Amino acid sequence: MWLDRAVIPDLIEAGLDLLDPIQPQAAGMGPEALFEAFGDRLSFHGGIDEQELLPHGTPEQVYRETTRIIDVLGRNGGLRSGGRAQRAGRYAAGKRGSHVPGGA
Repeated sequence: MWLDRAVIPDLIEAGLDLLDPIQPQAAGMGPEALFEAFGDRLSFHGGIDEQELLPHGTPEQVYRETTRIIDVLGRNGGLRSGGRAQRAGRYAAGKRGSHVPGGA
């Protein structure tokens, strides 16, 4: 699914409280910009680059990006994680002998 950021305020007004999916390479959909604009009204699900990073990144790159996303979108408890990105973060953390902050 493709989502134009311009419609997010209308979706919030209609009752949306969780934004999913988040494709961070799409224009205006970077985690910092999304949290700044909507973090007081939305929770977020995802945010990990599933097109380039997960299939092609090293465990260290996946770990760094996963922890960055947790830091950015997880402020105020606004990040819901799960699925492929969460498994990748845990895998990468295990490969480096640590854990994903905020992960179970």
